[in-house]
Amino acid sequence: MPPSARIGSTLLAAALCAAGARAQAPGGDRPEPASPSRPETREQLDHREALKLYGRAMLAERQNRLLEAVRLYEQATRLDPEASAPLKSLVPLYLALDRLDDALVLCKKATDLDPADHATWHLYARQLRAQNRLPDAAVALGRALDCASLKEHPDLRAQIAFDLGALQESQQDFAKAEAAFVEVVRVLDNPAALLEQGEFSRDEIDGQAADTYERLGRVCVRAGKPERAVDYFVKARDKVKDKDPNRAKRLAYNLAEVHLARAEWADALRSLDEFLETLPQGTDAYRAKIKALEKLGRREDVLLALEAHAARDRHNAALKLLLAEQYGASGDTDHAVRLYDELAKSSPGPDVYRGLFALHAGARPARQDLVLNLLDEALKQGAAPEDGGNADADAAARGRSMLAVLRESPDLVRGLLPVAGERLKTGGSLAPQTGYFLGVLAARTRQLDAAEQMFRAALTQRGGGRGNRGFSGDLYDNLLRVLNLAHKHEAVIALCREGLEQAPNIYPEFFHRQAAEAYAHLGRAAEAVAAADKAVDVSPDDRRLSSRLTRAHVLAQVGRFESAVAECLDLLKSTTKTAEVRRVRHQLSTVHSMAHQYAPAEEQLRLLLQDDADDAWACNDLGYFWAEQGKNLDEAEKLIRKALELDRKNRGTVVDDADKENAAYIDSLGWVLFRRGQFDAARKELERAAALPDGAEDPAVWDHLGDVRARQGDAAGAAAAWRKAVELWEVVRSRPKDDHYNETRQKLRQ
Repeated sequence: MPPSARIGSTLLAAALCAAGARAQAPGGDRPEPASPSRPETREQLDHREALKLYGRAMLAERQNRLLEAVRLYEQATRLDPEASAPLKSLVPLYLALDRLDDALVLCKKATDLDPADHATWHLYARQLRAQNRLPDAAVALGRALDCASLKEHPDLRAQIAFDLGALQESQQDFAKAEAAFVEVVRVLDNPAALLEQGEFSRDEIDGQAADTYERLGRVCVRAGKPERAVDYFVKARDKVKDKDPNRAKRLAYNLAEVHLARAEWADALRSLDEFLETLPQGTDAYRAKIKALEKLGRREDVLLALEAHAARDRHNAALKLLLAEQYGASGDTDHAVRLYDELAKSSPGPDVYRGLFALHAGARPARQDLVLNLLDEALKQGAAPEDGGNADADAAARGRSMLAVLRESPDLVRGLLPVAGERLKTGGSLAPQTGYFLGVLAARTRQLDAAEQMFRAALTQRGGGRGNRGFSGDLYDNLLRVLNLAHKHEAVIALCREGLEQAPNIYPEFFHRQAAEAYAHLGRAAEAVAAADKAVDVSPDDRRLSSRLTRAHVLAQVGRFESAVAECLDLLKSTTKTAEVRRVRHQLSTVHSMAHQYAPAEEQLRLLLQDDADDAWACNDLGYFWAEQGKNLDEAEKLIRKALELDRKNRGTVVDDADKENAAYIDSLGWVLFRRGQFDAARKELERAAALPDGAEDPAVWDHLGDVRARQGDAAGAAAAWRKAVELWEVVRSRPKDDHYNETRQKLRQ
């Protein structure tokens, strides 16, 4: 007798003995207890106690007292470790209590005690698969299939075989996957036993068989066995062709894929036509038909075929897009444009404008003016009126779709900007929203002159920034960003004066702060501090913090570090909100860094990270400070890499290209690698930073790159990098002849 039956058979024997004793007792008197002929062994006593515990555990489980049931089952297993019944009972309870590892251990032990129990093997396999132990799960499923007891459960046999096939397929063991799925259809193709159970109808069984044959066909396709795949696909179709003709036609696509892979173009075309009678929503099958027709030398039939399909399926926008694309490819631009226009009215998604813009851009000569007209009209009509009326929702949707296409098409933007610029130069106009979005797109691709032109045109159309505060503020903010990126600090100051005069609805401290930074960049210290003071004076209480932080930064830029530190410390005393305290500590750290006061800068960064370990800016700066001082280099590298990872998750600004990484963080990584003596890796990172738009204009990046090249013996490369750094310091920095500037010039002379 297998060990798994010990407790169950003992309980049955005890019940039979009790019944016999009751039958023999005269007058219904209680019989005398039986006395064993010899004393029971410890094993027998433990076994008897285990029986009692097992019964009590079953009762507790039925009464939903799960923790008590677990305790009693566990006691029973300790007393009778060779009995599998308590182990099997414990497994689902462990799973319910999320004791997954314990459940897995018990499954293994139960299968060792009773290897003929298919149910435990199946449960064991599911737990192994949940822990991604796929090879072990496949072995367990195979052992379950080998159990003789499974023959009495054809539905479960089919399920286990299917699970095994899916698992083997995921592991790309296609031969074993095919064998397992064949076992499934062996059960389904002989449905008498399943029908006797009364849980499944013949149609349901045939449907499952068709699914499995289709799965078998796909497995054989992946295994490079097209002949067998065709056989399985035909069997799948035959299973449902009388009961579900539409499904049979859908299955024809599988046959078409095999014929396409084998370059059997005529057979593929027949199967595709059968499938296309189902009016599929995607375009893969239609594109496959185009390919088959072309391979058969019937390119002239493509448009006729697509027109016929589109006429039968008038609501298939994807099919109409494909037809418009083919019109364009064949040179029938008029039909293509008309169809794109029709689609734009009914479903103005990005795909429509992606195709239409590509058509105009590919024309000879390119018709970028038509793209500009479409964009300008949509943005003009979709903008909310100044009087508070309702915008044209349809036009707004068209505009959003067009902008989505332009954001992903830098080449298209580069072709569009000269057309827009020429229109403005020759006295034409653009809607303010058009100028704004073109400016943003130009700035993203670092076309700063074009961006400036677009933003200025939008401001002119807005009457110098009057009207809606939010939109006008965005215009000024983005134009000032572009001017700063182009180092046009005099232009920044002039624009701020203009804004103060012509845009009374925009907060005046905004312009004073921008002007203060520009004066500082130009080295005009007195005017910079005066503008910063003015920003603080005109700021209301809820916006004064930003102006005071700007003043601290400007004071540091002009070399008044003690005053800058005092400003920050005073803010720390008067600020209690956590977010505001963090802003002040960030600024205080920057001020100390600009003064080369690394210890207090490091202290502020530590406090920031103590409060928020995922502060990317603080991670980078602390790592860089350590690299500068040549200390804690291992931890410095970890912090900088963490900053890069955090930045990747949170990247993206209005002006900058959101797909580009942070050049400053990459420079930090290159610098710490240099400090660690990993010169090749350092050079790779620093050259990557220098290739990014921000890094290309950062003198520190070029200075570091020069140091690495010099250490590698590349004197010419080092000199070129240092020369670039000097040029940038003279253009970009407010005080060019600082320590770094002078050190780099000295390196060049040497």
